[in-house]
Amino acid sequence: MTKLPKALQKGPFTYKQALASGLNLRSVRQLVAEEQCYTVAKGVYMPTNVEYNEENQFRAATLIVGQPSAICLVSALSVYGLTDTIPRKTWITVPATKRTQVSSLKVLRQSDPQWDIGIEKKNGYTITSVERTLVESFCYKNMIGSTVPIEALREAVRKKLTTPSKILDMAKKMKVVHRILPYLEAMA
Repeated sequence: MTKLPKALQKGPFTYKQALASGLNLRSVRQLVAEEQCYTVAKGVYMPTNVEYNEENQFRAATLIVGQPSAICLVSALSVYGLTDTIPRKTWITVPATKRTQVSSLKVLRQSDPQWDIGIEKKNGYTITSVERTLVESFCYKNMIGSTVPIEALREAVRKKLTTPSKILDMAKKMKVVHRILPYLEAMA
């Protein structure tokens, strides 16, 4: 019986990480057969004793698509408590050249993702900031619905998670002021 190394027992891990911990392909397959872990996607595994919560879901999504990437839009709105919509898939931003076909992910390919603007590092994944999430939700309202960004904007300001001026600054940095300015003016 193969034992899952301690370093891999905390959350999702890749096949490469399993190799670095002293396992081989046969022992990884044996761990899956013995139900000590299960396959999340090709080359990504999750220990069975670890809860598959939102955090681990985001870590697994990041391992699947690799870096650079960031949790975004509906998933980020959900983290910040700005939507009642429960995302069925993990929304993640990746460069336009990156390809992946995993049914549990909603991949948003961007030609210029601007990785240095409004992206925060968390424990094992990156996520768009509140301001960037709100700005992007107006840019991609055709994908998430037209009411979601408006409700999220109102909720973020009401909960004092951000201010209209911070949102406007983010929109300026991302060069999409024209998308959000009418909504910010209507709130004033």
